[in-house]
Amino acid sequence: MLLCCPLLAVAQMDSTTHIRVQFRVGYADQTTTTGAAYVSAAVSQISSWNVGLTLGAALNKNWELGVGFEYRHQKMKTMSELYLPFSNEQVMAQQQTETKVSLPVFSLYSAYYIHLSNRFYFTPRLEVGYGQATEKNTAVTETVTLYRTDEFDYFSPGKSGKELRAFSPPKYDCFAMQLSPELRYFLSDNIGVSLGLGGVQLSLVDWEWDSKQWIANFNPAYWKLGMVVAF
Repeated sequence: MLLCCPLLAVAQMDSTTHIRVQFRVGYADQTTTTGAAYVSAAVSQISSWNVGLTLGAALNKNWELGVGFEYRHQKMKTMSELYLPFSNEQVMAQQQTETKVSLPVFSLYSAYYIHLSNRFYFTPRLEVGYGQATEKNTAVTETVTLYRTDEFDYFSPGKSGKELRAFSPPKYDCFAMQLSPELRYFLSDNIGVSLGLGGVQLSLVDWEWDSKQWIANFNPAYWKLGMVVAF
């Protein structure tokens, strides 16, 4: 299950002179399993965290424009197993891989406050970001071959091997545009809370249109809880 809990700091739109500093921090964790038993199987664990800071200004009581910086880090560990039965031998292979991706992102954003009631707002937020990602990969592969020794399907250990590989691909450009709906409630003119409801994102790698990826997810697992502070 993916858990995201960022902290937000933005001001209420009650004048045209407010300047706001926004701080965000988030963490996510997810585990997935694929494959079929006795043939091949893989278990992946993905964890990521991010911290960010933005500077925004209120153009009027509804519009806010700003710039930001965010540092994202993701680590994925995968355990894969493969079982190949033959007439007189069996081959078992196990591979452990680890991928780490670091991504500093510079962004521009625009937020629009739609007043619902009292101090309660619906706030769609459009953000455009760019950064260069750094990736590091390691892989450990172990194989064991078992040979049939008699008619009762008894197998004895045979040859085995272990291989370690580590490599880092060149840095690559990342561009993303995201629309994120949020709910915000101000307890006072200076303090409030917010709840991000997921969003829709378009991302490109190395500016190649063929690499585009659309992500639309409003699942509660992707919601973001925030705290609002005005300056």
